[in-house]
Amino acid sequence: MFVTTHNFAVPVPRTLREPAADYWAAFRLSNEAPWFLITLSLASSEGDHTQTVGVAWESTLRNLIETYSEGVVLTIRRLSSTDRGAGSWRMEDVSEVWRPAPSEEEFAGPVLFRFGGQTELRDAFCAVVKANVPGRKLLVRTAA
Repeated sequence: MFVTTHNFAVPVPRTLREPAADYWAAFRLSNEAPWFLITLSLASSEGDHTQTVGVAWESTLRNLIETYSEGVVLTIRRLSSTDRGAGSWRMEDVSEVWRPAPSEEEFAGPVLFRFGGQTELRDAFCAVVKANVPGRKLLVRTAA
């Protein structure tokens, strides 16, 4: 999860705010678990623009991806701690996100990943999973 405090709140004039949005100058992570940066291509009455979203959980990532139509998700990057709490992070491009087959979701987690340049799928813990399991569904393919 992302944690912030009122000390980091940024006052934004109502005319510039999104409805029901809060604005923060900083956040911290509640633990050293992997998290994701997703870049979206969004259309509005003022034209197309991109928006980057930070996501703390794989289940939220899956829900977010399933919310958008094809072509909206441009990039996904997975950030993970490389040194068990000493402050170093690795960022990996995610080229595909899959919904696991019902038979594997309990142990694989809510999503499977293919990282840029790799051929195998990996579970939420980055362990390689069996290829071609019936019942999987490709949720998104990015340009990574």
